[in-house]
Amino acid sequence: MPTVMLFQSTDASAPTLTGQTGSLIALLDACLVNGYGSKAAAGWTKSYSGTNKAAYRQGAGSQFYFRVDDSGPGAGGAKEARIVGYEAMTGIDAGTNPFPAAAQMANGLFIRKSAAADATARAWRLLATDKAVHLIIYSGDVANNATLTFFGDIVSLKPSDVYAAALIARATENSATATNDEGAYVGIIGNAAVRTGHYLARSHTGVGGSKQFACIAPGYMSAAGYAGGASALVMYPNGADGGYHLQPFTVVYDTVVRGTIPGIYAPCHNAPFSDGDTVGGAGAMSGWNFLVVGCMSAAQVAFETTANSWG
Repeated sequence: MPTVMLFQSTDASAPTLTGQTGSLIALLDACLVNGYGSKAAAGWTKSYSGTNKAAYRQGAGSQFYFRVDDSGPGAGGAKEARIVGYEAMTGIDAGTNPFPAAAQMANGLFIRKSAAADATARAWRLLATDKAVHLIIYSGDVANNATLTFFGDIVSLKPSDVYAAALIARATENSATATNDEGAYVGIIGNAAVRTGHYLARSHTGVGGSKQFACIAPGYMSAAGYAGGASALVMYPNGADGGYHLQPFTVVYDTVVRGTIPGIYAPCHNAPFSDGDTVGGAGAMSGWNFLVVGCMSAAQVAFETTANSWG
């Protein structure tokens, strides 16, 4: 069972995230590679680097690379960084089999750091194992709501799945609109259409390159299709058992179910908790712990801080 590390901007000695170049690299270095204060790193390596750029390699699993360009290369300037996955790299600007491929997203995907290109500190959280990362950033664009980014291995249904690495992030550059987020919380009921911010290294066949996918949750979760939002269909507490019901996010494409996104769940209720609340599991999830995070207007997701669903 992997070790799940929870890093937060409120930790002693935590790095500061701002709308300035390099601040995201400093954050990822501290959490994934070096550790800080009393917290050990998540077990990744920094394989290549450049000025405000870094390529991080998983310590386990697929052991692929995720290149982050925090030099302010796009229309959003230092407010955003760009991210692309690679199966292999030989330098900070040299890699093979990117996901997304250039033909899919010419500039990769985007991580919204801040609503302004300035030194204002932004709150953040990061949950990680040595093969998967959830990055949660409160950019200030939407009050009390976070932008979510995922990179690393999914929990695959295919045994020995060597191409299970995925990247989920913003597909729209330089936007303050929350609905432009393509984070893991986007689940469309009855609609398995692929999303422009969701990419796997390859399909389950291993043939070809970057594969777009959909990230969905069960149909009774919400009438509108979003996690823990105002249209959620299940009362809280649930009338039958008094419970807080969660469902995993499922990776699907081409009528294939590939697996689930590790460590993240869709609440089936209308946001009964506040951002940052912690909830303990019961029944089959006894001993599990969850961190509630607000995102995309009134929606919520729950991250497992224990290691049961991380693969």
